[in-house]
Amino acid sequence: MRVPTRFFLKTMALAGCLAVSLAVAGCNQQATSDDAARVDELEQQVADLQAQLDEQPQQESQDTEADQGAASDSEGKQPQSSASSQKLDDAVTSEYPEIADFEKRVAELEKTCAAVEASSDRSTNYQTFIDVKHQIETLEHEMDSFDEEQEYAAQSGSLPYEDYMTIERSIDRLDDRLGYAEDGMEITLGIDD
Repeated sequence: MRVPTRFFLKTMALAGCLAVSLAVAGCNQQATSDDAARVDELEQQVADLQAQLDEQPQQESQDTEADQGAASDSEGKQPQSSASSQKLDDAVTSEYPEIADFEKRVAELEKTCAAVEASSDRSTNYQTFIDVKHQIETLEHEMDSFDEEQEYAAQSGSLPYEDYMTIERSIDRLDDRLGYAEDGMEITLGIDD
């Protein structure tokens, strides 16, 4: 599962601060109680961030289950169990047909990524990866362009801010799904991109 960049960066920054603090404290044989308190504080911050990261997948899992339960009720059939196959809110896709189209295309690319099979020829695997990645990047570019157009419309006042935020969150979710699909394809093909 991908860790959000902000949490990763915060964790890395705090870990770096902790390492520097420990190194300074280790070099200074006569560390003051203030230094020890600061090290304890940094260790606690790292532990708190780790706890937040540990809770996040659990919260995402609960959100996914709730979304899938709602999709099951509204469609009368069981959705796929994968979080990456999660449908967008029907209200969003019905009000914004562009997002409905993006959602359909993302689902197709998820299936394409899941269906790739590794060959014994690494060049073939790499070419497969490049071909599918190009399709993903093309769709991501289209979604980004649409998002930027809607942002401009919100800034100019022709689109309500709440609508723009709904669009942006939908685009972000679709982009995350593409990222997960691409990551799975990389693993299947043994590509480190």
